[in-house]
Amino acid sequence: MAPEQHLRRPYRGEKSDIFALGVILFEMMSSHPPFNAATPKDQFYIALASKRFDAFWRKHSENKSPSFYSESFRDLFQRMMELDPNKRISMYQILEHPWTKETIAPS
Repeated sequence: MAPEQHLRRPYRGEKSDIFALGVILFEMMSSHPPFNAATPKDQFYIALASKRFDAFWRKHSENKSPSFYSESFRDLFQRMMELDPNKRISMYQILEHPWTKETIAPS
């Protein structure tokens, strides 16, 4: 659930959906969620909300290769997790983002 929904503020569905899509995208890449809940009690959510991205990525990159999360993936995810829904990336911007244009090498 997007932070604006947790705070019981008026919200726009498409912006809340972008937040949810970011969580799903992270889970698809990592096989685990980025945080337990979008609340001030979750250390990973706090790191994202306060834009302490280095701490967030350092913890999530443990036991992974240094290049597991590409810079373009990190940028896209961080923009999807933007606390302020008015600043959160739009669906059009997601589709035009460099990460969505990257060629994925077969594993």
